[in-house]
Amino acid sequence: MHFSFQRCVLLFRLQLVTDRKLFGYGALALFAILISFLLYYVYRNDDGLYYDKQKEVAEMGFVLFNFIMAAWCFRSLHSRSTRLQALMLPVTAVERFAVGIFFSVVIFPIAYILVYLLSAGMAFCIDDRIFQSANRFYYFQPGPMGFDWMGFLGINATLFAIGWAASATYRRLAVPKAIATLALVFLSINVINDTCGELLLKSLPMTESMKALSEDGRLPEAIRTYSHGSFSSWSFGTVDVNNWTVRNYTVDVPAPLKWLESGFGYLVPLALLVVTVLKLREQELS
Repeated sequence: MHFSFQRCVLLFRLQLVTDRKLFGYGALALFAILISFLLYYVYRNDDGLYYDKQKEVAEMGFVLFNFIMAAWCFRSLHSRSTRLQALMLPVTAVERFAVGIFFSVVIFPIAYILVYLLSAGMAFCIDDRIFQSANRFYYFQPGPMGFDWMGFLGINATLFAIGWAASATYRRLAVPKAIATLALVFLSINVINDTCGELLLKSLPMTESMKALSEDGRLPEAIRTYSHGSFSSWSFGTVDVNNWTVRNYTVDVPAPLKWLESGFGYLVPLALLVVTVLKLREQELS
């Protein structure tokens, strides 16, 4: 069976019809969560719903919502009651995956933005008219410092790939297992980064500038490393005889590790996409 755009359209319409109530209830639940969270900050903070908090809620919510919906993407294959019916449809694994991508990349993000603008708009009006906090309204526009679109899209692409692979692989509790998989990947990356930083910085010699007395007259005696949050830079500090910090420093990560990170960031999402298609194909043949 070859790829057919017409079959994709028919499958898309079928999912809209069969899951319309679920989509409606999900939109209401998302609205309730967002407006409750935003109104909490309106009430609890003296500055009200300040701009940075709106930006944080909108962007973090967007990323997490997309990840959860990607993990939910192939829900029809998870339940015994719907699995056989879904597999009997005259569609290929690639067509099923294409429709899932369209829902995840287009439909659900648009739905989130609309629900966010409605809930945030209501919370902003309450904050502005009743509490008179005089805050700006955030609506996904670039701020004064710009916006890292490449980083934001890269995070979303990686989470999409993990969610789709989990949804196609796990037949039960796909969303919780996808969250556990994401947490495992996140912890593994940070452990590897911290271990590399610890090994390379542990033998770092103290330069003459590091050995200089501090402004309060304390003498640096040793180097202490910190935990590191990314592959972009590592942090360490000098401490005195009482193990109190004298100065803090930041060094760039070696180029080979940056290349490793870049390769990992590009290859893993592509590999997960292949895994997703193969798992969907496997379920068709099983």
